Amino acid sequence: MDVQKIWDYVKKNRDNVILGVVALAVVVGAGIYYLNQNRKKAEDVQVLYIRAMMGDPGALTLLRKLVTAYPKTFWGRMAAMDLMLAELFQGKEKSAADYVKFLRDSKNPIVKSAYHSYAASFKLSAGSVSEGVKLLKGGEGLTDYRTFRDYFRFRRAKVLYSEGKYGEARKLLKEIAEDYDSPYREDAQALLRKVKLLSEVK
Repeated sequence: MDVQKIWDYVKKNRDNVILGVVALAVVVGAGIYYLNQNRKKAEDVQVLYIRAMMGDPGALTLLRKLVTAYPKTFWGRMAAMDLMLAELFQGKEKSAADYVKFLRDSKNPIVKSAYHSYAASFKLSAGSVSEGVKLLKGGEGLTDYRTFRDYFRFRRAKVLYSEGKYGEARKLLKEIAEDYDSPYREDAQALLRKVKLLSEVK
């Protein structure tokens, strides 16, 4: 290691080095403070979830522990979502539906959106169309992200279309189809053509 070269670099870039040292000190200090203040949460919640996601042999047990012991934490809700998906992949829709309730009261808009999406799917699968449509409508205003909003609107339009409610579906699809920035614009245009055709036949 050439100490002289390092010293020359420090002298030439003194301000950046000082700023870097200060930033590092702040980050380390904040990290220590955070760990001291939230040690139990950091060790018992985040670490457990990370272990489960990193392929721990007892991943499912860890996820169930998170859901049982920390159901109202962000990581507990993420664990519930993972378990719900695991049950769905195995075709166990009824047990999967039991996990969706853990997402319902989340303050996180993304998790809340996931609740509305999956809860709507379970309701629709069970034949409760009106409740499913209501959940999809509720999901539209949870975030400012156009992708999320139009995802719910397009899904709702598809349900209305399949239920023969062409007037309501047409209104929703027209709004999406005319929005050049919507990621669902082309899908909405395609379905709108079908709705228009069936409306005319009817």
